[in-house]
Amino acid sequence: MSPKECVRDFISRCDDALCGGESDPYSLLSNDVNVRVQGRTFISGDHPGLGIVRKVLVDVVAERVKAARVEVLAIISEGSRVATKLKITGETFDGKIFNPEGEPCGCIFGVEDGAIKEVILYLDNVMVETVLIGRQFVEEGT
Repeated sequence: MSPKECVRDFISRCDDALCGGESDPYSLLSNDVNVRVQGRTFISGDHPGLGIVRKVLVDVVAERVKAARVEVLAIISEGSRVATKLKITGETFDGKIFNPEGEPCGCIFGVEDGAIKEVILYLDNVMVETVLIGRQFVEEGT
C-alpha cells in the first residue's frame, strides 16, 4: 500500500470508528508514532508513542465528544509524506457543535514501512477551546 493509500485508509477507519463502527485505525499507526497537535490548546503538543496517543490524546477528547466525523477534502503526496485537507465535525456531550461551517483543517503524515509514523494536525485553536472546554474569549478593550 502506498503512503497515500495508507493515510486515506487511516482516515476512513477513523471516521468509521467515530461513527461506532468496528474499524481499527490504530493498526495503521507505528508503535512509535508521534502525533503533534499544533497550537496552544489543552490537546496541543507532542504525543509520542501509540500508548500515549490512545490513553492521553484520544481518551481525553473522547470524554468531551459524543459524535464526530472526519472527511478527506484533498490529499497529495510525495514519497513518504502525505498532506491532507480534512473536514472534522462533531458534537460534544453538552450539545455544542464543533465546526458547524465545515471549515477545513490541515494534517501532514509521515509513513514508513506501511505504517504512519508521524502526524501533524492543524486545528482551529479557538474552536477547540470554546467548543470542547467552554472557554470564552473576550475582545480587547471590552
